[in-house]
Amino acid sequence: MCGDAAVGKSSLVLRLISGKHANNLPSTLGIDFHVKTVGIDGRNVALQFRSLCKSYFRRADGAILVYDVTAERSFLRIREWIDTINESVERHIPVVLVGNKTDLRLREDEGIPTKDGSALAAVSSFNIFLMDGSNVETTILTLAREMMAVEDVEVRAAGVILSPRTRHSAGCFSKCSKS
Repeated sequence: MCGDAAVGKSSLVLRLISGKHANNLPSTLGIDFHVKTVGIDGRNVALQFRSLCKSYFRRADGAILVYDVTAERSFLRIREWIDTINESVERHIPVVLVGNKTDLRLREDEGIPTKDGSALAAVSSFNIFLMDGSNVETTILTLAREMMAVEDVEVRAAGVILSPRTRHSAGCFSKCSKS
């Protein structure tokens, strides 16, 4: 989870973890860490959420890049965040771009238009999907599916195939270990 201060990163995580919406959360200082297990396409997946500083991008499998649709500066800095991710990760990772705080617009034409977010997502070097911050479940499931697809491709490319472990009878195991 990354983006400028006060764009609603902690609020999005709170909404995902507890289903609650909070308007006035205190600023997150240091590292904020949460885990949520979700069922995706018949598989249980544990998702870890961290407020990311540059050192954490290196090991990230995916990122949610958040901007505030009512704050132009947070949108303009998205390119800097993309550059930071690009410089820090060891491989391309899926990134979901979230235009947050759409509920704070007074008029539909106010703030950063959705088409601008879509255009930015289209020219990025990452697999970026533009999502509305109001549907956090869909956002997370989209990112998790993309991360799973990347992982599946990497596993196949490495030639590693994991199969269910077969149990040996206790008699065979003890005989085998003595020889």
